Amino acid sequence: MDLKSIFLPLSAFLSQPFPLKALAGLTGHKLICPCYHTVSDEPLDHIRYLYSAPDRKKFIADLDFLLQHYTPLSLQDLISVSKGKRTIDKNYFFLSFDDGFCESFHLIAPILLSKGIPATFFLNPDFLDNKEMLFRCKASLLCGETEKKKLPDSLFAEIKKCFHEECAEFSGLKKSLLEITYGKRYILDKLAKLLGLDFNAYLAEKQPYLTTSQVRNLLQQGFTLGGHSMNHPEYRLIPIEEQILQTEECIQWIREQFNIPCNAFAFPFTDFGVTKKFFDEIYSRGIADISFGAAGIKNDYSQRHFHRIPMDHRDNHPLSAGNLIRAEYFYYILKKPFGKNRIVRT
Repeated sequence: MDLKSIFLPLSAFLSQPFPLKALAGLTGHKLICPCYHTVSDEPLDHIRYLYSAPDRKKFIADLDFLLQHYTPLSLQDLISVSKGKRTIDKNYFFLSFDDGFCESFHLIAPILLSKGIPATFFLNPDFLDNKEMLFRCKASLLCGETEKKKLPDSLFAEIKKCFHEECAEFSGLKKSLLEITYGKRYILDKLAKLLGLDFNAYLAEKQPYLTTSQVRNLLQQGFTLGGHSMNHPEYRLIPIEEQILQTEECIQWIREQFNIPCNAFAFPFTDFGVTKKFFDEIYSRGIADISFGAAGIKNDYSQRHFHRIPMDHRDNHPLSAGNLIRAEYFYYILKKPFGKNRIVRT
């Protein structure tokens, strides 16, 4: 558990006496960028062990709170802000969704349309049309598989051997599965064979990701798209050349596939450890006009880069949208005297 997860509930409690408008004013952040992965009324095995997605009722309550206190901004509006062509003169919110899960089409979009809220969906081309699955989702499925049945000692020994052979740490089955990194994601495929789990069959049956036709429908309904890398690596763990390639290829693919001027990029996982050189490169070459991290309410070196508030990572802080946003404001204020509310890039 990181420090922020520990302090968010405390920050939510301490922020209660202060009006939301006052907190926004004290931080200087009248614009917030809430983001989700998905919304579901049923448990989803491919994310069950990663984070908790809100159900329809909770999601609608979140949106109602946002509409009560903020005005929605579209992606184009936000690009205008990033270029200094529009000012933030009151409380605004920009809403986005990552990873391209199918609930974006079936459940999320109809709710947003009914409330008149624009949104941007950040896609990974490798997952579209259920061609492949995010390695973390594979880890979640494997966690579920190991809980369904008692593993024979011989199979458990084989699993441990697989970890040791691949120089991966083994500290308990579920914990070790969830700690597998992008660079060692092939281990998940090896373990799936040992456990008799077919990822391709799951993709074919459950169809967890958007299809190309569903994305086209979202565009026709007025929603916008952005890039989220080709296959969701954690950028701090890959060389800068691969960071740039992942970014450029995914944005170019979306532009060509959907014939739109895709110019937005949201980091998979986080942008922690990403250098100033990366941002200078993608901006100067026109790879992206605007980018997004996920550090909550935070200052950064570029007015083109915005930090979002993850709204569905609530296992360690099961807060309502109102309390979570208040907590983010107060946490920002607490860190200000120590200079910890700004990300420094070298």
